[in-house]
Amino acid sequence: MRKSYPSIAETFEAKHTPEPNSGCWLWLGKINAQGYGVIMRKQADGKIKNYRAHIIGYRLYVGDVPDSLELDHKCRVRSCVNPSHLEPVTHQENCRRGGIHKRKEFCRRGHSRTDPANIYERVPGERHCMACIRARYHERKTGL
Repeated sequence: MRKSYPSIAETFEAKHTPEPNSGCWLWLGKINAQGYGVIMRKQADGKIKNYRAHIIGYRLYVGDVPDSLELDHKCRVRSCVNPSHLEPVTHQENCRRGGIHKRKEFCRRGHSRTDPANIYERVPGERHCMACIRARYHERKTGL
């Protein structure tokens, strides 16, 4: 007799809990190295396949993610699987919204990234520290 496993929908429902203050549904199951919830399933060929839990939740409650789009966590919490916190966007938009440089207050040399006079945007969303640009230019010119 074969052991029956819960469906992917049953697993999804059993493995998340609402966080009352933020509205996030936090994933209680496996979390991958990038911080996303994972649902593991054994395939017919015996191999294990990992599914991102937030994508499964979106498909269950909203529908398929449109082609060429990916889900952005509007709440910025990667382990959140609440479909109302997810929005289909292009990869470029997802990177722009959640880019690590956007969240940093200081550059790696300690200059302010919150002062608009110190920020140079070559491309929208790609922020560079003007103090560092000037320092590199000075180093190249003087050889110091």
